Amino acid sequence: MKQTIIILGMTLIVNLSLKSQDYVPFPTENVNWNVFYAGTCEEAPPDTSLLRYTIHGDTTINEIQYSKLCLETGDTINPKVQTIGGLRESEKKIYYIGQTIYAGGFEDEYLLYDFTKQIGDTIKHDSYSGFYSVILDIDSVEIDKSYRKRYKVDNHWFYQNPDYIIEGIGS
Repeated sequence: MKQTIIILGMTLIVNLSLKSQDYVPFPTENVNWNVFYAGTCEEAPPDTSLLRYTIHGDTTINEIQYSKLCLETGDTINPKVQTIGGLRESEKKIYYIGQTIYAGGFEDEYLLYDFTKQIGDTIKHDSYSGFYSVILDIDSVEIDKSYRKRYKVDNHWFYQNPDYIIEGIGS
């Protein structure tokens, strides 16, 4: 009996000292992303541009509520803002609908990130093509004095492979 109480007490102490990592939801306001894009054909020098994305309020697309994703161009003090699509989060999954680098529209929704997946799992980004990623590893990275999960993925389609995805930020 005494041994059982000691083991129970030790287990309780260990459990109290363990702290799980809290999930960080995807941002819905006061956020922007800068994307450096470099594209080239064959041996030509790359064409480069800096794309500035931001969220400006909410919108409804196909009767679903999204955060309005916008592209900012021109001066950073007084930018021209163009709505290009919408982002939404549901059950730790981040979805996008709208224009893509290849065109696109507001008919198809894409699964950008799935923060429920484990190592070895596959994320199917759409329902009709070979657009998928495989989770290679999961670790943590410190951002602003707290830790967030970081997913290393083989995205099977993009030139930057492997890619890294961070909870609450993206890739």
